[in-house]
Parts: sequence; structure tokens; C-alpha cells
Amino acid sequence: ERFQGSNDEPSYSQDGSRMVYVSARGLVTTVPPRFSVLCIRALDTGEEQELRTDFQRLAGPQFSADGMAVLVATWDEGMAIHHVDTATGVFSPVVKAEEGTLLSGHAQSRDGKTLYYAGCDDEACWIRSRDLTSQAETEIHRGPREPLSIALSPDGRSLAFVPLPLDAIQTERVVRIVPVDGGAPREIFRFTEHGQHFHRVEFSADGSSLFVPRELNPPADPSWTLLRVPVAGGEAEDVGVRMAGIGRVTAHPDGSRITFASKGLEEKDDEVWVIEDFLPGTGGQP
Repeated sequence: ERFQGSNDEPSYSQDGSRMVYVSARGLVTTVPPRFSVLCIRALDTGEEQELRTDFQRLAGPQFSADGMAVLVATWDEGMAIHHVDTATGVFSPVVKAEEGTLLSGHAQSRDGKTLYYAGCDDEACWIRSRDLTSQAETEIHRGPREPLSIALSPDGRSLAFVPLPLDAIQTERVVRIVPVDGGAPREIFRFTEHGQHFHRVEFSADGSSLFVPRELNPPADPSWTLLRVPVAGGEAEDVGVRMAGIGRVTAHPDGSRITFASKGLEEKDDEVWVIEDFLPGTGGQP
């Protein structure tokens, strides 16, 4: 409930005892300007650890296997993926985007040995794996120049991805799955997108389905819904969530619940309010 409207990007630890999320503080026009805080919350006590940063933005935080570190995407002059020591708060770069390269998503294997990340250069968008010991890289998928969000299955064998077309406002989106050792992607689900939203899909705790946020027919119905799509094929199920916007989804390891980022029940523009008769001696009531 702290800093409502500024919190985003939730993710559970592998044992389900903690959650990490991003909180944007301050305003663009303030001095110092808006900054990002990496928050780690103990779910049993509600106690929080805050790691303040000077980065313009943080995205996609994910705990390491032992819970002693977090992997997170960062923005300043350029884009990068950083390893964060939760004890010291030290950020160490793992991948830095080359000039002209966009990073759009990342995921870490459960054993912490492999990083999977998506990016785009001037010609195409791709998904790569990096051995964090040898730093050797392998390209898993290459496709059109459409930034990809990615999610790693709980068994670590496959990656789900969905593109963001850059040249159309209304277009058909396709959710696919590709083996982490390479191969032809398999289509899971397709839907028509009515705006240029960067969809973040996520696997269920048992890996049998994908959670897919979807916007419903704007402007007549501006709400979003959350679908559960079977990985093996079949009809998508409406989870029953209606929000003004749905961002990153994370599934608790015990399979009993999910957590997601949202704009709330309705999306509001900034408003100006007037308070009358609040000064002493003006006749106003306390």
C-alpha cells in the first residue's frame, strides 16, 4: 500500500517467501529527478528492504536460485541487465546493449547458470542464451524486427514469447513457445491487439498454461482481462480479472495464487481539486 501508483514488476522468489518489485519515486520535474527503487518484501512479516538506484528505470527483476541476488534490466544512458547483490546493494552489469541495440526481456535459469535475453538490432529481433560461467552465447530464435517479451517455463526447457509490432496500431499477436536448445517455435495462442502494448506473458507454477494479459475492445470497453492459455493446446480461459491495465504477472510457486501489476479498476487522468473554508476564522468546519 506504500507509494500507490508507483509500484510495478512483481516477481516471487523460488521458495515463495519473498517478492521483489520496482517502485518509481519522485517526479520527472523534481530535483533530484525521478528515480527507481528495488524493493524486496518478506511475505510473512511484510518487512521490506529498499535498494535505491540512480537508474531512470528498472524492469523484470528476478531472484537468483539462492535468493541472495536479483537480476534486473536497467536504463540510464544505455540499456543493460544487472546482477544485484541484495546484501550490499551493489549493481554489476551482466549484459550491456551495444549502440543501436534494444534489450526487451530476460529470464534466468533456476540453477542460476544461464541467462536468456531478448533484443533487437537494426535488422532483426532475437533470443539468446548466455552461459554465465564461460560467457558463451547461443542464438535460440531470430525473427522480424519486433521487440519480444519472454518467459521461461518452470522446468527450464522452453521459452514463451510474444512480439510487439512497431508498424501497426491494430494487428494480430501470436504467442509462441521455443525450446531453449533451439528449434522451430510452436504457436500457442493468437489474438487481435487494439493498441501498441508490450504484453508480458508468464507461465503458471506447474508450467501447464500461460497467463496472457489482453485489452478488450477500446474505446468502447477500456478494461483489460487476464487469460489462462493451455500450453498443450485448447481454449483460453478467462481468469475473471478486470482492470484498467494489467502488467507483469507472477505465479506463486505453490500454484495457489498469482500477483500482477495494474492501474487499478479504472484509469484516471490527473485532476485538480479545490478545498474550501479550511483556514482558521473563515467559517469552515473542522
